[in-house]
Amino acid sequence: MTTEENQVFYKKVLKIAIPIALAQLMNSLLSVIDTFMVSDLGDFPLAAVAIGSNFGFFMIMVMFGFLSGLGIFIAQYWGSKEIEKIHRVFILALIIGITISGVFFIVVHFFPQLIISLYNNGDNLMERQQIEFYGVKYLTIVSFAYITMSISFAIQMFMRSVQKVIFPQIISVLTVLINTGLNYLLIHGRFGFPEMGVEGAATATVISSSIGMTILILYMVFSKYEVFKIKFSEFRNITKEFVSMIAKKAAPVAINETIWGLGMSAYLMAIGFISAGAIENVQISN
Repeated sequence: MTTEENQVFYKKVLKIAIPIALAQLMNSLLSVIDTFMVSDLGDFPLAAVAIGSNFGFFMIMVMFGFLSGLGIFIAQYWGSKEIEKIHRVFILALIIGITISGVFFIVVHFFPQLIISLYNNGDNLMERQQIEFYGVKYLTIVSFAYITMSISFAIQMFMRSVQKVIFPQIISVLTVLINTGLNYLLIHGRFGFPEMGVEGAATATVISSSIGMTILILYMVFSKYEVFKIKFSEFRNITKEFVSMIAKKAAPVAINETIWGLGMSAYLMAIGFISAGAIENVQISN
């Protein structure tokens, strides 16, 4: 390649890569902001949010594995302009994302004590009871964000794979700003809002993720961009052979990310045998 061709190539790469990197940073900031803004409530609320955020992170890693694998095919079909196949893969992404998040929602929403107990193993009974008390409050509410996050994740993956990277980044920034503002209002009850503590942090996450998802859906619905006019009738054309072909490529990525997420969760489970303070210190350093 000539110097000029190299310059054009790298400009294209950076045009796609930088917004994606920033969007991932914004997604990571959601749990970071919760941690920062809950920290002055005390050790036990912070440890509870740390556990809740860690389990949510595990769900995101599982979804990331599956959906990034599917994104490979959307990008490939985008290159060959096979719009119908793009729609089939996107429909699969929605089904997989909603299924994964639905399973996590059921487990977390209806059995929050079980999730907390996986990480909450210190010798101090009072500490364990306090962490469970706050953790159940946080998880029961924040679990509602799992579904909206999975749909947003699928749409953002879809948009990036067809070279529409700026708009998802804008929504990621907007979501973080809304989450931060709502945290400020709801955790400590500013400007007449109720003082909700850890429940306020969870509520802020649910509302901000729901707003982000709604804007992404509306953008696709009203966009004049042909590829965003999803033909859900393509669901009928998703054959076993089509799914098998995609699974061969996507499954290894999904398994890799799932095992990595499990490993990261195992670290916090081990730290949980020490104390609540150890959990929060590890979360802050992370």
